[in-house]
Amino acid sequence: MPEQSGTPSKEQDFSGAVTFPPYIHAGFVILGLGLEIIWPVNILPFFWQLGLPVVLLVLVYLLGKSAAPQFRKKGTTLDVGTPTTAIITEGAYRYSRNPIYLGMALIHLAIGILIDSVWVMSMVIPAMIVMTYGVIIREETYLARKFGDEYLGYKARVRRWL
Repeated sequence: MPEQSGTPSKEQDFSGAVTFPPYIHAGFVILGLGLEIIWPVNILPFFWQLGLPVVLLVLVYLLGKSAAPQFRKKGTTLDVGTPTTAIITEGAYRYSRNPIYLGMALIHLAIGILIDSVWVMSMVIPAMIVMTYGVIIREETYLARKFGDEYLGYKARVRRWL
C-alpha cells in the first residue's frame, strides 16, 4: 500500500536532528571549560555559585518529572533518530514545546554558575543556536509533515520555549 501524501516513508521517519541533543550541550560545556583553563573569567559571589544552581536544578527536576513520563504514556520515544508516534501536549508540554531541551539549557547554565565560569555560561547561547537549527526546526518540520494539522494546531497554541 503506498504511503499517504505528506506521510514520511519508513526510511525518512525521523527528525533528521544533527545529533543526540545532550551531546550539543555537553560539547559546548567542554568548549567553555577549555576556554576557562586558557583564560579564566570569574564574576559571581560564592553565594550565587551555590544557591542559583540549586534553584535551576530544582526547576529542571520539575520539568523532567512533568515532561518525560508523557512519552511513556503516549507510547513514543525520546530518541530523535527514531519515528515519533504521537504528539505530546500534556504535562510541561502544555506550556512549552521543548521542556526537556529547556531543562538541558538550565543544566548547562547551572554548571557554568556552579564553577563560576563566564565561558561555560556564555556557551549556552551557541548551544541554543545549534539546538534550534540542528534539532528543533528539523523536528518541527518533521512533526508538521507527519502529523499535519494536529501538530500545527499545537504549535500555534504553545510557545517553543515558555
